[in-house]
Amino acid sequence: MEVKELEQESSWKLTELLKLQPNLERLDLTINDTWDPIFIPWLFQACPACNTLRINHYGFQSDIEPEIEADAIYQSALSSLEELQGTRLRDLSIRLRTVAQWRGILPRLLRSSPLLERLELQDLVDPDTVLRISEGFKAGTHSKLRHLSIVGSAHSNESDKIADLIHAIGEGGFIKDGPQSTMGKLEYYEVNRVYEFTPQSSRTLVDFHADTITVLKLNPTKLVPYSLFVNTISSLPNLRSLEARVRMGIEFGITSIGDTESAFQLSWPCLELRSISLVTDYRRDRRPSQENSLPRRCVNHLFKQIGRLKNLREWKMKNIYRMPIDMENLDELSGLKQLREIELDGMTGFPLDKRGAEWMVLYWPRLSQITLNGALIAVKAESTDGPSEVFKNKTQPLRPEIHNYGRLFFRLLKIIISTPR
Repeated sequence: MEVKELEQESSWKLTELLKLQPNLERLDLTINDTWDPIFIPWLFQACPACNTLRINHYGFQSDIEPEIEADAIYQSALSSLEELQGTRLRDLSIRLRTVAQWRGILPRLLRSSPLLERLELQDLVDPDTVLRISEGFKAGTHSKLRHLSIVGSAHSNESDKIADLIHAIGEGGFIKDGPQSTMGKLEYYEVNRVYEFTPQSSRTLVDFHADTITVLKLNPTKLVPYSLFVNTISSLPNLRSLEARVRMGIEFGITSIGDTESAFQLSWPCLELRSISLVTDYRRDRRPSQENSLPRRCVNHLFKQIGRLKNLREWKMKNIYRMPIDMENLDELSGLKQLREIELDGMTGFPLDKRGAEWMVLYWPRLSQITLNGALIAVKAESTDGPSEVFKNKTQPLRPEIHNYGRLFFRLLKIIISTPR
């Protein structure tokens, strides 16, 4: 059932309607800022079979928290949650634009949902609310959690509390396995739009041996320092899909030169990776120093690790205007026989000349599409039966389809080249 524009006055009518559908399993609510989460317990009492709950709570952010101790209605609502003795909830997605009203209800709802498999928390803005939510996981009952998505706000520095929340979810989701603890069955892990992915957040995955994760998305506002990025994925041997924002170097106050040097000694264990999408930041001072040499060494280490992924099919990198990528780097990728698609955004020197074309056809036999977004130098073909000049004007967006390159027949179905206007 889907309900839009739910207001406070119509909530009791909704509960009466739900009582007529006791076998209803999914409920989607779009509610405004007049609606109060105290109705959540009564929704579950009216609809005990509900296992999927999606709530989009929009409106103005409110810092006014109800006086739970003095409010009889809230006390009754909280008691009702305790009396449920466990909901059947398996899928919970909440967009918390109005935050204060959820501080009392949501932790208890989480504790009352031990069967939870999928959890999405969006627009986490208020640090106190995040801290309250984390209390819902300290009972250690969420060992069935498979999908975890935490979406914060790019305009709020709540990273410390987000780290506490991630750690609490780890504690609430782990199961004992001899002397070690593991994150149960967690397969999908996303941290998006939080201000910063902290070392504590990374250590949670390491501490709880979350080796069941197959999809990892790290998209904080501040890019993840390379050493922290490597340390995180080094504990995830079963990764199949990776998406991250990575700084090719150190972040003062978070990582050091020693941390990055240690990361260079690590090899990625996730050899079954099939999809990589990275947004990078390459900054290098030309003055010779150990610190200024780190970005180039990060690039070399990254390409070396990508080159070990024999089953990689999709490779995307963005914001790489100053990154040094040349044939020496590409030689590290000669083993990617399953590679099907490449997308490079901001690439200024990708070797799409005759040598580069021969190399791609030879080493990437399954390649079907290349997308290059960025300024490219005009490439001339040394051929009698092919075009004498492939790109005539680099100031205009060009999207030619190339079917042959002299005597060299491309196995590419599409090559998309775009240049700045």
